[in-house]
Amino acid sequence: MEIIMGRHPGDLISDLWTPNGQQMLLKDVIDQCLKPQRRNKVAEQVVATTKLAFICLHSNPQFRPTMQQVYQALTSGRPSPLPKPYSMISLGDLIGDGHGIKG
Repeated sequence: MEIIMGRHPGDLISDLWTPNGQQMLLKDVIDQCLKPQRRNKVAEQVVATTKLAFICLHSNPQFRPTMQQVYQALTSGRPSPLPKPYSMISLGDLIGDGHGIKG
């Protein structure tokens, strides 16, 4: 299943380096079939999984999680509550300062 609407995933990763890319809203690049609501478990899982994916893109392999850590993060239970409404979460919010993301 393609999660990035009408775009090649490599284009999105490259865009993360740009101010415009970091301002893109998560809701605009995630498959619209998911339809997470403002504050619910699906939205929390989408945000947590996207954050984890961005951590896996770190340019320095020492800062990437191991497969065991990825497994634990995906199976550990309830993700953290959303810091703001789902519809307002940008990609920049999920990559933090963007340091080390491969472009």
